Amino acid sequence: MRRAKFAAAIALALGFMIAPGAAAQGHGHGKGHGHEHGEHEEHGPPGHGKKHVVTMDRATVVTREMLVKHGYEVVRVERVRDVQVVYYRRGNRGRGRGWGPVEKMIIRPAPDRVIFESAPPKVLVDINVQLGF
Repeated sequence: MRRAKFAAAIALALGFMIAPGAAAQGHGHGKGHGHEHGEHEEHGPPGHGKKHVVTMDRATVVTREMLVKHGYEVVRVERVRDVQVVYYRRGNRGRGRGWGPVEKMIIRPAPDRVIFESAPPKVLVDINVQLGF
């Protein structure tokens, strides 16, 4: 009888010692992983960026903004088949030297991104930063 009580006491003590460890195996603080309500994780491993999908319209708007920021004047934007052609020229910079010659930049769609052709290098860097490339 003594042995049975002793074994029961040990089993009870072990049960209390194991229970807190088992309780700590949950998500903790009610934060879960986002799968409880039909949500899915959209990020990859740490250090890997998300894939950005850039539309032609977004690329055109950002191109206009960056050209103006760098002192260019956007003359017009035309759609030719599936590409956008942006005509621009250099501003006079307040020096009374007139406007620069009209140049063109082509924005072409690609399967996974947008390609810019004939863009001024400094403007292209800012365009890529704004679009997340």
